[in-house]
Amino acid sequence: MALYLAYTFYWAALFPEPASGSPLGTPVESAVDIAVDWSRLHLFVVTDAIRDVVSYGLLNPFEALLAGSPWYLVCAVILGLAAPLPGYGRWSRRPSASVCWSPPGCGRPR
Repeated sequence: MALYLAYTFYWAALFPEPASGSPLGTPVESAVDIAVDWSRLHLFVVTDAIRDVVSYGLLNPFEALLAGSPWYLVCAVILGLAAPLPGYGRWSRRPSASVCWSPPGCGRPR
């Protein structure tokens, strides 16, 4: 809930002002700012490596497989991925998944 409020409302994203005599506030805010600045400066190599591994190792081969497969096989895979989703209305997700995630090239002029 706090993440939703901080994302939606500007006032919820601000750190509260310290009460009189409170040790919180400016020291905590400055420590968090220092940690975030350090991580932005030094950890970009790690996050770029993770992004590249996921993109080139997982997403690109999966896209190539789906783009080169027949439409009925792609629909079967999408329905198979939508099948194990838990929760209310689970059976209604299969048709909506097949409609929303149309096969590559469907509806495009050749």
